[in-house]
Order: sequence, then structure tokens, then C-alpha cells
Amino acid sequence: IEEGGFIGLYTGFMTRRKKGIRRNGHSYIMKFDETWSVDAAEGGSMMRFVNTSCRPNAKIVRWYSGRKWHLVYVATRRIEAGERIMVDYGDVE
Repeated sequence: IEEGGFIGLYTGFMTRRKKGIRRNGHSYIMKFDETWSVDAAEGGSMMRFVNTSCRPNAKIVRWYSGRKWHLVYVATRRIEAGERIMVDYGDVE
């Protein structure tokens, strides 16, 4: 994946909760803005399994498609085949 390349969408249900409902011992919630979060525990994409790192190779960007908002994973540098996708969950742009 080249730098700036699209990796995937973080999908789920919009909620005003700040903490996700735990399902099978896991919670997959990401803050969208000061009011909304995305709960990916049900209906979420594979992006909910991306791990956090203090040396990320990707970032999460709020992107407007013209109809609705999305959370998009974008490569911050070239990512080689087989390399894990890592983000800093504190830095949603």
C-alpha cells in the first residue's frame, strides 16, 4: 500500500455512548467527534481489529463522501505485504 493509499473503512453503528457494549468480552468503539462514536461490535468491518501503536503506519481520517461521513484508514507511509496495519487511536483527523 503506497503512502496516502486507502486501506479501509471503520464501520458500525453511530451512538452517543462513549463506551461500547461489550460483546464476547470485546468492545469496538471509536470516537467520531465530541458527540458521536462508532460502535463496530456488530456490523463492523475488519478495520475494528487494527491495533494501536506509538509508531503507526496508518491514520484515521474523517471523510465526507457528499452524502455521509466516514472514518477511513489511510497509509502514512508505504506498507509492505504482510506488515500489520497500526494506528494511534488518539489521532482521528
